[in-house]
Amino acid sequence: MKYYPNVVLWWNRYVKKRIRQTFQREGASRNRDRKDMEDFYYTAIYHALQCPPAAENPAIAIRCLKAKIFRLQSKNMRGVLMDIDDNGAAPNEDITTYQYIRSRRRSKHEWFQIYLTIKDKSRLTTNL
Repeated sequence: MKYYPNVVLWWNRYVKKRIRQTFQREGASRNRDRKDMEDFYYTAIYHALQCPPAAENPAIAIRCLKAKIFRLQSKNMRGVLMDIDDNGAAPNEDITTYQYIRSRRRSKHEWFQIYLTIKDKSRLTTNL
């Protein structure tokens, strides 16, 4: 602080720069870790497909790895969308027409997925 004439210049020139660098390094580290983990999961899927089926069904292992990849990607996006509600709008902000249409499509898709799940469960119970 002795090299800066006042606190405001010290804050603008030194502290802000260090805070930004710290967050950039942390973000780069997290992105590197996420990319490495994603590559590991894809490699595991590749090996599961190449190896002959053992006692365990490879489809189950592949499905679990696919879920882990999806969870990894959604966790990455969760930080980006932290201050956004389900419609894609920030708090105290009116949604746009595009956001409204997208939320309607999403809700229709969710209801369709629920319908398919119920239909599959009823098919499974009738086949038993």
